[in-house]
Amino acid sequence: MKYSRDLAREKLDDPSFDDVINSQVKDIASTGASHVAIATPYDPEFIPFLTRWVKAARDNNLKVWFRGNASGWEKWFGYKRISREEHQEIILNFIKNNGNLFESGDIFTPCPECENGGEGDP
Repeated sequence: MKYSRDLAREKLDDPSFDDVINSQVKDIASTGASHVAIATPYDPEFIPFLTRWVKAARDNNLKVWFRGNASGWEKWFGYKRISREEHQEIILNFIKNNGNLFESGDIFTPCPECENGGEGDP
């Protein structure tokens, strides 16, 4: 998360960050891993950044474990809190509009650690 989510907005338009992405993913692949977990948010704003991570994974013969979420679920990056219904709509639109990111064997988590956000969040 430190690289694929926390820096998503800061490095969104920084092509030099691709060196960091490629290095991170290459190091993960060198361990013999089959998947890399990517926690980039699923909001449209972050799709270009997520795409860079997915490309690095594919270039290193890795499947992707999509561990992002809609930013509004936990109010990441100043997004306003969203309802369960809004969350479902965002996730559905993400999947429909970004099928090119997915490959057979990938893992998709629509709401990792779901208890940390949404209505009723402690």
